[in-house]
Amino acid sequence: MWLLSDDFGERVRGWWDSYTVLGNLSCRLVQKLKLLKIDLRQWNREVFGKLQTQKVLILTVLQGLDEKDDRGILFEEDMARQDTARKDFGHVARMEEISFRQKSRCLWLKDGDRNTSFFHRMANAHRRVTQIGRLRVNGVVLSSTEEITMAIVGFYEYLFRPVEEVWRLTLDGFPFDLISEADYLLLESVFTEEEVFKVLWSMLGDKAPGPDGFSIAFL
Repeated sequence: MWLLSDDFGERVRGWWDSYTVLGNLSCRLVQKLKLLKIDLRQWNREVFGKLQTQKVLILTVLQGLDEKDDRGILFEEDMARQDTARKDFGHVARMEEISFRQKSRCLWLKDGDRNTSFFHRMANAHRRVTQIGRLRVNGVVLSSTEEITMAIVGFYEYLFRPVEEVWRLTLDGFPFDLISEADYLLLESVFTEEEVFKVLWSMLGDKAPGPDGFSIAFL
């Protein structure tokens, strides 16, 4: 059987429950997502990433069964294997299409526009755009990941450094429209779990709400 296992949800739940992290709820969530990404990448390399290999194996089996069919020696069990292999091939091809469509970020295409080569080119283009290969800082060109990371972090650390004395524009006496007490309380109220889920479910499944890369469909 070449298809991906159907226990992906259980696999993710097992990984998630195995992580032991400390801190408040937000910190634990972030740390667990980072650890989960590591396991998912390994799973992708070992299982999901071998879609092309699975397609080749299935096509080899189908070719052998088709040759037996042409010679008129296809038995009943061979016919069952042939039907299963065709379904498996359709599933693997569909998974490959979804994978490249998500990587391409081309959400304007309708589901079913199965142009995998186009998705492949868009995914590579998107990867090139979102990567910083070189960065010029004060006339010096940085190329290593460590140098670029330190330069970016240093820039924002300096930008948001605490300053004791700074001039700020004031608008004393300027007439602003005021909101009602009810609106104020509504804005200051704590988000409910129902509100959060309502927003999440209203987003496109292939969209990732944050830089961690986890899509809404996955969450």
